[in-house]
Amino acid sequence: MPAYRYIVRDRFGKKVRGFSIVSDKSILIDDLSRMGYIFISAEEIGNITRGKNLCLKKREVLLFTRNLAALLNGGIPLLEGLTTLIGDTTDIRMLSLLVSIKSFVEAGGTLRDALALYPKVFSELYKAVVAGGEATGRLGAALEQMSDYLEWQQDLQARIRGLAIYPIILSIIMIGALAVIVIFVLPRFETIFSDFGTELPLVTQLAMGFSKFVGKTWYYILGAIFLLVFMIKLIIKRNYAAALSFDKYKLRLPIFGEMFYDLGISRFAQATYLCLFNGIPIVTTLDMVKGTIANKFLESAVEMVKKSVFTGGELSSALATTNVFPSFMVRMVHVGETSGSLAEGFTKTCKFYDKETPRKIEGIFAILEPMIIIILGLSVMFLALVVFMPLTQLFQKVG
Repeated sequence: MPAYRYIVRDRFGKKVRGFSIVSDKSILIDDLSRMGYIFISAEEIGNITRGKNLCLKKREVLLFTRNLAALLNGGIPLLEGLTTLIGDTTDIRMLSLLVSIKSFVEAGGTLRDALALYPKVFSELYKAVVAGGEATGRLGAALEQMSDYLEWQQDLQARIRGLAIYPIILSIIMIGALAVIVIFVLPRFETIFSDFGTELPLVTQLAMGFSKFVGKTWYYILGAIFLLVFMIKLIIKRNYAAALSFDKYKLRLPIFGEMFYDLGISRFAQATYLCLFNGIPIVTTLDMVKGTIANKFLESAVEMVKKSVFTGGELSSALATTNVFPSFMVRMVHVGETSGSLAEGFTKTCKFYDKETPRKIEGIFAILEPMIIIILGLSVMFLALVVFMPLTQLFQKVG
C-alpha cells in the first residue's frame, strides 16, 4: 500500500508534518480535512512492504538500534519513540519496518515478537537481548548495549577489510604478472632459442613445457579452480562433519589460524556478556551465542559446555574441560562465578580481546605484505634465470 508524507496546517495556522498509509492520495486529503487540517502537500514515498523477505544493511540496523535506545533512555515511551523514528525516516524499507513494528506493538504485542517478523534483519541474539530488556524494564539500556555490540562487530570487520585490501591487490598483481610472463613471454623466447638451435637447460625445458601447457589449457585450469571452490563450499554447507573438519583445520593454519581463533573467542565473549548482563539464563545464552562465533569447531565446544552446565556443572570447569578456550577466559569466568557476577568475568575477557585481537590482526597483515612481495620477487627472479641461462649459452656460442 502507498505511503505518503504530508504537510498540513492546524487550526492555529501552524505547519504540521505527518505520515500516513492510504490506498489513494484523495483519501488522505479527505481524512485530513475531516480532522480539521488544511491540506498543503503530500508526497508518495513508496509502497510499504511487510514480511520475511525485507532486508536491511547492517549499518541501518545499527542506526535503528542506536536511535531507538537514545529515545527510550531519554524517557520517551516505546510507541512515541517509534513514531519519532517514522517521522525522521526517508528510506522506504526502514519505513516499512518501523510501521510494521509500531502497528504490532500498538496491538498489544511485545517488541521482541515484532522483531521476529523480520528474521533476515534481526538475529536470534538480538531478539533475546530485547526480550531480556523488556522483562527487566531496561529496554533502553539493552538496546544501547546491543548497538555497542553491533558497532564493535562492524568496526572489526571494517578493520580487517581495510588491512586486507593491500595484500589482495598485491596478490592479484603478482598472479597477473606471472601469468603474463608464463603465457606470453616465455613462448616467444622458445621461438628464438629454437631458431638458433640452442640446447636448453633442463629447468628451462620444464618451464617452457609448463608455459605451453598453461597457454593451451588456462581456461580449463580456471574452470577447474572455480569448480573445486564451488564443490568445497557446497560440501561444507551440506555436510556438518566436513564443515567441522574444515573449521578445525582453519584454526591450525600458519599465520591465519591464530587470527581465526581470536576472532571466534572474542565473538563468544562479547555475545555471552551481552546476554548475561541482560538477564538471559546461562544455558539459553550458550545456545544463543553459538551462531555468532562463525566457526563450527568452536561452536561444537560451546555445545559441550552447554550440556555440562545444563547438568549442573560450573561454567568455568566446563570451559576448561574442552581444552579449547583460553586459560585467561577460564580464570576470569571462575572469578566471576566466585564473586556472584558471571557477566563481570566476561567483561574483563572482552576488554582483553578488544585490545589483543586487533593487535594480532594488524601484526599478521604486517607480516603478510612483505611476504607477498618476496614471493613475487623470487618468482620473477626464477623466470628471469630460466630465460638468461640459455641466453648466456647463446651469446657464448655466437661469440
